Amino acid sequence: SLGSYPDRPGTFTAISSATGKVQRADPNNRNTIMDGNGREAGTIKIYHEDKGYGFIGRHSVSQDIFFHIKEFRKLERGRMPEPGMQVQYSVGLGAKGRDCAKDVTILDVKRREVKSHPASPRVAGGVEESHSGRSQGIVKSLRGKYGFIVEKRSLRKVFFFSKNVATQEPLRIGERVDFVMQSQPTIGIVAEEIRPYLVKDEIYPRDEDRFTEFKSLVNSNVPERTIPIICMKYMCAFLNASGGEIFFGIEDDGKVMGLGLARYQRDTIRKDIDFQVRRFTPTVDPKRYCLSFLKMYQEVCEGHL
Repeated sequence: SLGSYPDRPGTFTAISSATGKVQRADPNNRNTIMDGNGREAGTIKIYHEDKGYGFIGRHSVSQDIFFHIKEFRKLERGRMPEPGMQVQYSVGLGAKGRDCAKDVTILDVKRREVKSHPASPRVAGGVEESHSGRSQGIVKSLRGKYGFIVEKRSLRKVFFFSKNVATQEPLRIGERVDFVMQSQPTIGIVAEEIRPYLVKDEIYPRDEDRFTEFKSLVNSNVPERTIPIICMKYMCAFLNASGGEIFFGIEDDGKVMGLGLARYQRDTIRKDIDFQVRRFTPTVDPKRYCLSFLKMYQEVCEGHL
């Protein structure tokens, strides 16, 4: 934790996020930058999203001040506190008697714009970062209608709405995805056109069980005909039970091999499966099944696909 509980009334210890040096606050020192209403300005240094609290670096005063997410005023939907945000707040006492930020408002209202044409990559902290083209990352958290992705190159968390997932199948925590970063007026940078992907020769993170089946088909000459036949066999069983999934292009040991399918082959698979399902008795609601084609990358060197 960046801060500790007070060791006597009116003082607390704080650890500088830049140096790690322990500093002691002077309870009589109020030489801080304030507006006409006695509110202070500062910069968010750290925020623990899972716990809902963090610390603000107070301008012109050496120590940091604690804040809780519930103290933010008019926080736009989907926007979360993040390091570097300029904020304004009132100083009050928390439940344990230490100073804390109250009635916090965000001052950095200007948002970064993403141009539609290719832009030159920027270097942020030694890491190349570009907001144009497709990015890659891992699903960090899911919260109903929205979630967060950790972008691979910059390690920043990118917000997304579930409606922006390009496949019918819902995402899973830890799943690899590629996406486009766009700027929205009231939220900032968000992920859109989100698509899961796999990496050749990696081991898929799930095992086969009664709900999950792997089929390699790497030696099949006509996968567009073989896949619908196998699907009908398993779909009938899944629909009569608790559902399930079939992954083609993955060996029994979970190794991702992939299947090179042309556009006409993918179209043939879709049409054949839809045709066969329509012949089921009783009639199957199309919303009860979905077919997705996942992109597969090959690692050309360590860390690069």
